Amino acid sequence: WFTDRFTIGADVVYRSGVYLRGDEPNLLGKTDAYTVLNLRTEYRLGDRASLFARIENALDEEYETFGLLGEPDEVFPEFEDPRFYGAGPPRGAWVGVRVKF
Repeated sequence: WFTDRFTIGADVVYRSGVYLRGDEPNLLGKTDAYTVLNLRTEYRLGDRASLFARIENALDEEYETFGLLGEPDEVFPEFEDPRFYGAGPPRGAWVGVRVKF
């Protein structure tokens, strides 16, 4: 949605689950699929300047971007699960001024 000076938009990102790296026969299944909503807006102050705002992961979805197998008992003997997951970033927001020179 937009006018000559004001724009607003959204991105919806869907990612299917992925198999864990190191699990070549794919016996442990996939990470969960996830959907992330990103929002953005911009207001043009003139030909050379604008105000903008952006929110990524607006719904603060918790998700993993990847997984792999490792050997945790080498560092933490009490841990037996070899699966490690990389957490996706939490909600983030930015506000700023954009100037073109």
